[in-house]
Amino acid sequence: MQRLRLSAPIRALAALCPALVIAAAACAGCAPPLASSGNDGVTVMSWNLMNLFDPVDSGNEYDDWSIAEGDWSEADYRMRLALAAKVILASTAGGPDLVLVQEAENLRVLDDLAAGPLARRGYDWRVVAGDPGVLPAAVRVGVLSKLPITAARSHSAALADGSVADRAVLEIELDAAGLPLVVFVNHWKSRSGGDAETEGERRAQAGLVAGLVAARLAERPGLALLVAGEQRAALDRLARDRMRRDAPADQGHGRLRQTVAGARRLDTEPGREIGAVEAVAAEDEAAV
Repeated sequence: MQRLRLSAPIRALAALCPALVIAAAACAGCAPPLASSGNDGVTVMSWNLMNLFDPVDSGNEYDDWSIAEGDWSEADYRMRLALAAKVILASTAGGPDLVLVQEAENLRVLDDLAAGPLARRGYDWRVVAGDPGVLPAAVRVGVLSKLPITAARSHSAALADGSVADRAVLEIELDAAGLPLVVFVNHWKSRSGGDAETEGERRAQAGLVAGLVAARLAERPGLALLVAGEQRAALDRLARDRMRRDAPADQGHGRLRQTVAGARRLDTEPGREIGAVEAVAAEDEAAV
């Protein structure tokens, strides 16, 4: 869980190579307070719900999630909702202002969270991404928000073969105490199936988001903007490639784990610019 302070310029949350931009944020001269809790920041949590399907067979579920065949049940669903809520509430007192989720089947999942184990926590605004193409998506990204969501749209990345990426990107705009805040929620293609075989789809998704970020900032200079979720393509791969090149063979695996863990701890202090390379280098030095 991260706190974004938007009362001073945030120059970058993660600066990667142009094709794999994870996040860019800028807010010049913004006035606090912004958070629903009355302080000068917005708390943001990103969490993968791990294929959280509702207790109704729609035909779009993955294998082994059938209600009719006994793979999944109402009781299982309610238990998973309770566990997800427990994690959300443990992240910060009362729960963060924004919860960005991956792998929710549909809006009902977020509605049931807000009305059930997260009741009276203020998550009055909820949205999920639409289908990326002609076929319905099995799981989607979504947002639970204490801040008003004033606009939402889905985007699909075009692939080289003429199809679109399986997972849509969700773009929302929020009213953060009078200040517009735009958030892109991602769940990019995993490397399951092979790095080379899946790299094209991740790069297409990254290129889509990079283009959208550039367009929004060109339209509205100084816009507060965040890109988050599961990008999958940058920090852990950068750390792995660096360690393959530099680490002694007998230390590679242990140091790789330390480096990846460090690369994911990105500083979000206002005015501080930190990129993945800097984060990996800092952890490298600490591990020596």
